[in-house]
Amino acid sequence: MVMFVSELARYLKELGIEPFIVPAMGSHGCANADGQISVLNNLGIKQESVNAKIISSMDTIILGNVKLDGIGHHVYVDKIAWQADGVILLNRIKIHTDFSSTYESGLVKMATIGLGNHAGAKLIHSLGIRGLSQLIPILAKAVFSDNKVLGGFAIIEDAYHETAGLHWLDRNKILGKEPQLLKESKALMPRLPVDNIDLLIIKQMGKEISGVGIDTKIIGRLMIWGQQELSRPNIELIGVCDITDASYGNALGVGLADFTTRRLFEKIDFAALKENILTATFYQRGKIPLVFEDERELLNVALQHFQRRGVNKPKVIIIKDTLSLDQMHVSESVLEEVKNRHDIELASELQEIEFDNNNGIITC
Repeated sequence: MVMFVSELARYLKELGIEPFIVPAMGSHGCANADGQISVLNNLGIKQESVNAKIISSMDTIILGNVKLDGIGHHVYVDKIAWQADGVILLNRIKIHTDFSSTYESGLVKMATIGLGNHAGAKLIHSLGIRGLSQLIPILAKAVFSDNKVLGGFAIIEDAYHETAGLHWLDRNKILGKEPQLLKESKALMPRLPVDNIDLLIIKQMGKEISGVGIDTKIIGRLMIWGQQELSRPNIELIGVCDITDASYGNALGVGLADFTTRRLFEKIDFAALKENILTATFYQRGKIPLVFEDERELLNVALQHFQRRGVNKPKVIIIKDTLSLDQMHVSESVLEEVKNRHDIELASELQEIEFDNNNGIITC
């Protein structure tokens, strides 16, 4: 993403334009201006790396009003962005971790929840899934009709997070074109190698990995009241061991797991977690799982659970995070299921799990 931002800034400067960056991330970064700059910085997007100023504020203006089922709602947009001569959006087109609809993560969502800052995000999330699936397109139509948004660059990535497509969409083409790009993105999405798993251990969660820390579509758990859970994969127990520094302690999504470690628990910034949870209103995702001293204890307790149940060879998978599925550790029972697949390569023979000096599982 740094390269795209840097190249776009360079090109605009060649045209005699003085670009600046406005974070479009709703309530992330503790819903404050400095926090959102820090989130960008941790993604490598800094003034010196992209050669463009970053100007962040939670201030919004009301662009107009729209109606959903006869009820009126404000259209919030970033005040600083709307003082510019024009706005160019830049975002990946991906499936969303909360809902399935015509528009999920992409330019449409960025123009509404993103550029709406905390006020816009709070409005949309206050309506739950209905706000995400139904109100966002209505708000986006109002935002694009104002003509301030010139268009946007839509990025599609493959299963290895390499760029598979880069598309420029004029503002009047975004609503029509993005659904097709979303279908293309879904077709390229990675997945776990088997659908029925006894234990999944995730070494780390993080806001730069997924907006909810753990990609719900990878693990098959939404945990949103009133929403039907995903049909696959079917995972009995999930353990998450750590949280990335770039998350700034915002452990939104930790409640998707059953087990965690003291290391992750002690890194949680409960103020940031509370702000994000209260805005999103998906409260189950903020619950704290059972906390173990370290990864060794977590793994031992989970395996004892299956042993008591008479499962002698549980299906266990260990991954770095839900964004990194190109390499993983699997148990013997999983290996037996996938060993003849042409799309999977065996990196090594079966071996005992190794731990580091802090009782952390050593992964690939």
